[in-house]
Amino acid sequence: MIKKFTQSTSSGASLFITRWLLAFVLPLLVSQAALAQLNYVATACNDPYVQAQGQAGTTLIGTGDDVQFTVNLPFTYTLYTTSFTQIRVSTNGFVVFQPGTDRGLGNGALPTATAGAALYPFWDDLQTVGANANSGVYQRVDGVAPNRIFTLEWFQIGHFSAVSGQEITFQVRLFENGNRIQYKYQDVIFGGGQAINDNGLSATVGLEDVIGATPRPSTTVGVNTASVTNGQCIEFVLPQACNPIAGPTLNLNSTIGICAANAVVSLPTFNPAGCANGTVIGLRYSVNGGAFTNVTLPAASITIPNVPVGSNVITWQTYIISNGATAGVATQIINVLDTEPPVITCPANVTINLAPGACEAIYSYNVGLADNCPLQAIKAAWAVDTSAPLLANSSLSCSAGPNHYFQVLTLPAGAFSNGFNSTFARIGVNSAYSQAATFQVRLHRLINPAAPYNVTAANRQLLATSAVTPLGPGLGGGNINIPIVTSIPAGATVLLEIINSGAFYSVGNQAGSGTQTWLGADPCGIPVANPGTFASIGFAQEVAAVLYGLVQAPPPSQTAGLPSGASFPIGTTTNIYKGTDAVGNMTTCSFTVTVQEYPNPIQSLVCNDLVQVSLDDNCTAIIGADQVLEGGPYGCYDDYIVELDKSAPFGNGPWVPAVLG
Repeated sequence: MIKKFTQSTSSGASLFITRWLLAFVLPLLVSQAALAQLNYVATACNDPYVQAQGQAGTTLIGTGDDVQFTVNLPFTYTLYTTSFTQIRVSTNGFVVFQPGTDRGLGNGALPTATAGAALYPFWDDLQTVGANANSGVYQRVDGVAPNRIFTLEWFQIGHFSAVSGQEITFQVRLFENGNRIQYKYQDVIFGGGQAINDNGLSATVGLEDVIGATPRPSTTVGVNTASVTNGQCIEFVLPQACNPIAGPTLNLNSTIGICAANAVVSLPTFNPAGCANGTVIGLRYSVNGGAFTNVTLPAASITIPNVPVGSNVITWQTYIISNGATAGVATQIINVLDTEPPVITCPANVTINLAPGACEAIYSYNVGLADNCPLQAIKAAWAVDTSAPLLANSSLSCSAGPNHYFQVLTLPAGAFSNGFNSTFARIGVNSAYSQAATFQVRLHRLINPAAPYNVTAANRQLLATSAVTPLGPGLGGGNINIPIVTSIPAGATVLLEIINSGAFYSVGNQAGSGTQTWLGADPCGIPVANPGTFASIGFAQEVAAVLYGLVQAPPPSQTAGLPSGASFPIGTTTNIYKGTDAVGNMTTCSFTVTVQEYPNPIQSLVCNDLVQVSLDDNCTAIIGADQVLEGGPYGCYDDYIVELDKSAPFGNGPWVPAVLG
């Protein structure tokens, strides 16, 4: 056990301090809940311990066991955001800032449930040692305004059942300039029979704000762990608020070859300027509520890879690097447009040589279409206001509205089905008990999907609003489809809002036609004869379905030429195809089909001696060259003219087209 450190600042003392600082910087781990406001950051400091007891100007505050003393501060001190001129100092190693508050002898985790802000340099069951005449709590003031330092020292304090010679000594120092706080430890080894309490093994070290904030701000260095050591100095500094100021909405084109953009984005500015410096305050971002990525500072811009086509929410956060607590938040919209046309693939030009006598050729081919934005699935999902906890204005409570928010849905990716060919949300509502003349629907995207029941304006981005749809008499019991056509990126989390709908009576989840799954007792007081069957409910359910996905691109369309499988005539046919993707980008391709007549037909003609012809129902028949000519090879039979001499004497005309009848 070390009874007293030298007050010398010689090189030898400095070397010793360097050794313990290196040894104990790693154990100084600070735990902290995510806060709505900035919290103190605990860091190691290099100031050597200077004992207060025994110096001129140091006064004894008091001694005892489980005793508090009221102390007037020499200057106004601000802890977190509240200013104080008086404190209460306990022999149990803590300081409270509100009159009439106490922490007692039993330490605990932070934040506590006891009212009042407090400092805990070594909160444990401590007491002054009767056999040690100097054991007690002391105070002193150093410096002049506005740079004074107020020191509280627990000098040679023992643990309960104090034993002379088994004491510890530590300080709290409050700085007038900057509202800094230091905890300094000369000796934290009780030793002997009290060794189980050494180094804070039974103590709480940290600080906390007043009750009121949610969650209550607090910083913990250690609870019942060896969190402090001889010669250690811990400084608590409340970082300055650092708010990111996001840039304007960015409109970008997709990167060639992918359905996304590698977006080069200027970093936010900060208020105060430069407060995010990469050492104390850092910067991070997330895309559409995903995991956060830390930004290496300083930097003017960053590249965010693979920002998907559509409207994307970029959330910027400044944060305290030492503990990850959020310091400020801003959002920015990046709209990525798909400007890349699809790739349409036509076959190569082709030449077909006809057989003797042939006049055309049947040719089949394929035209391919590929797009940088692959087709996505369209899928149906029920959304009902029966989630827990209840949403604001939840119809599960049979509220009177005016607006009702339905459970959010996450939109997955996949392949299109069911023949839908556009991106839309289609809301089906049963109007029997709607108590409203019209329905209108809004579709929102949640900015922070991690808070699905936060339906405030700050957490939603309006995607689309439907037309006002009248309900009117006679529509009760029927489903009203209200289409919304909009672009909904895959992976987005959406929220449905029914506008000015009056009272809802929805207590179940309709899984399909005639099927009703009950989620609990009927909150509206309407009896249910047979829960589980839609027909037994006795009143209509308000349910909503959303259908989602990207727009399905149509197949390539032909603008010139002949389709695949057609008969191509002698000559060259130019075939032109057009391909259009989901957002209207268009591209074309073309190819030719050249049909060549048999190249070397004979020029002489040899006719059949006898041609038999079958007449049709009208007692007529057309005679073609292929029925008359013999031998060959001949060219295209259509190039020959067959005429008949039907007047005797035969062979000298008159000649008429070869039609019998």
